[in-house]
Amino acid sequence: MKMKLNQLLPFVVLPALLLLHSCIGTLDSTDPKHLLDQSGPQAPSLAAISISKMPTKLQYALNEAFDRSGLEVTGAYTDSTTQAETIEDSDITGFDSTSPGTKTITVTKGGKTATFTLIVSPQAADPVLVAITISTLPAKLQYNIGELFVWTGLTVTGTYSDGRTQAETIEDSDITGFDSTSPGTKTITVTKGEKTATFAVIVSPQAANPVLAAITISTLPAKLQYNIGESFARTGLTVSGIYTNGSTLAETIEDADITGFDSTSPGTKTITVTKGEKTATFAVIVSPQAGSPVLAAITISKLPAKLQYNIGEAFVRTGLTVIGTYTDGRTQTETIEDADITGFDSTSAGTKMITITKGGKTAIFAVTINTPIPAATLAAITISSLPRILRYNIGDPFNPDGLIVTGTYTGGITKTEAINSLNITGFDSTSPGTKPITITKGGKTAVFAVIVNPNTGSGGITLIPPPATTEISITKFSADQLEASFGFNNYQWFVDGHAAALVDLSSGDRTLTLSPGKHQVWITAYKQGVPYSAAITIEL
Repeated sequence: MKMKLNQLLPFVVLPALLLLHSCIGTLDSTDPKHLLDQSGPQAPSLAAISISKMPTKLQYALNEAFDRSGLEVTGAYTDSTTQAETIEDSDITGFDSTSPGTKTITVTKGGKTATFTLIVSPQAADPVLVAITISTLPAKLQYNIGELFVWTGLTVTGTYSDGRTQAETIEDSDITGFDSTSPGTKTITVTKGEKTATFAVIVSPQAANPVLAAITISTLPAKLQYNIGESFARTGLTVSGIYTNGSTLAETIEDADITGFDSTSPGTKTITVTKGEKTATFAVIVSPQAGSPVLAAITISKLPAKLQYNIGEAFVRTGLTVIGTYTDGRTQTETIEDADITGFDSTSAGTKMITITKGGKTAIFAVTINTPIPAATLAAITISSLPRILRYNIGDPFNPDGLIVTGTYTGGITKTEAINSLNITGFDSTSPGTKPITITKGGKTAVFAVIVNPNTGSGGITLIPPPATTEISITKFSADQLEASFGFNNYQWFVDGHAAALVDLSSGDRTLTLSPGKHQVWITAYKQGVPYSAAITIEL
């Protein structure tokens, strides 16, 4: 039997609608699980981390410190995204180089962890550079603007983890901080093996090309008095230019450089001379008849005695003489007070233009403020000459005769340092052996060594000194010989701390030849393998 579509609707559609309604009716309308989230999408959270790149260093020696250079960690988030994580030392645990073996290193970020392993070898680490110091400063520590750095004479000493020191090789690329484009104190940094040491140089102000700073009237024109209608005459006028390097030059003046003259009306006329955009003025009188002379210009006839200053110094005008020229051609010395002087400034280095003003007229000169140079400080000391005596017997006092110590100062200055017993430490003659002697001056040290002989006794050695004489040498078997008694198979002479001769007694030669002067002489002899010593001081 066939049924049309509209006949099926009551049997298919209506039951489906009833079923859907019953399902919806069972939902709790207050259950937040069934409500539309009105707060927006939640931020993704860290789900896991992984080591995306191992550290560069995976092999360590005993007691080496951990180095995380090269380590990269990636975080995976709940929204399926990933990103590189920032790792600090505090995020890393598990490293221990006090014992050899495989070490598991744990990286922790946001409560998530990732691990990797590295090896600690049983052998100790090679000594590494722990510090560098400037042993000798460069010969050149003072520069002008634009000069290149010269590090000739610079020496750098490296100190290693095993206590050893050595001179380091320095290249241009190891030196930074030099800049001669501006004046001032420049800190120079020397870098070697990531260790640094610094020193200072001075760049002084110096203009590359001096430029015109001011002009001044050196000589007024011969004619300073005019009548109505007269033309200006500059005959006799001379103008000096003052430059930024302090030099002065005569300037060439043309009619076009002169303005301000007007003889159509009587009165005082201010004449302006312009050169290189700098100006100087003087006055002329235009009158229908001669009047009282007035000051037309001033000139500096004698500069002050002091033209060089240091930073912070006050101006001294002693010696300054200023001449005033009047409209009637008369000249006289003007009285100048401190209030008439402007332009001095010693707070910064450079050329300063000083202006003298009197009766509305001006004259200019230059002074120089020098760049301060830091006081030289002791940089190092060296032993220039060892003491005359370098070998001692048990109980002998130290003798510094002949010791010369040289100090090297910043700026390359050297001088002989005064040394006394307070500067000398380390001498101990209570026991035999090599004794390092330390010289300390201004916090700097230098070291040399002396030897204290074993106190073995004379063992029958007799030293026979010669009489005082001015002879050049002691001749064998002469009355002036210095002879050791017989009975030893061989012996070693020492003169003033230095081994002089090893003598085989079978040759019969037991005489030592000396030069004139005062000497400390001793002998170490061997009888059946046992050493014996004796010493005397003689003057020939």
